[in-house]
Amino acid sequence: MSRRSKKTKEVIEAILANLREGLTKEVACSQAGINSRTLYNWCEDDAELALDVQAAIDVSQAVLIKAVTSAAFTDWRAAAWMLERRWPGDFAAKRDVEVSVNNKSDGTDVVVGMIAQAQALLISGDVEDQTTPPASNKQLLDETE
Repeated sequence: MSRRSKKTKEVIEAILANLREGLTKEVACSQAGINSRTLYNWCEDDAELALDVQAAIDVSQAVLIKAVTSAAFTDWRAAAWMLERRWPGDFAAKRDVEVSVNNKSDGTDVVVGMIAQAQALLISGDVEDQTTPPASNKQLLDETE
């Protein structure tokens, strides 16, 4: 016995209404009680549904653009926001970051210098033999008493 499909008129209308309100497909589907992958599968199999989904998204976009455009008459930030997103090449804030590195070293000279210092210390005898493991904390405490 096959499972009953969730693709009912009520579920589809709920999804389309959610999309018209501006929800993403994922949230619109979740609110209607289905997984978004289910809607994608339905749209692949049903061209008319795919067109209805896109039309609902287009309505939402038009409503939101109208809201921002209307707000631009009383708040310059709405106009700036619209300009930055509609024509980013002309109006987006330029956020260029310049990085310059004056030191062309890859660190080799520093390592070579450290090795030379270590060799000089070993030759002069000013450093203990580091090949034996260090004493434990208990041994160090006993020696200082």
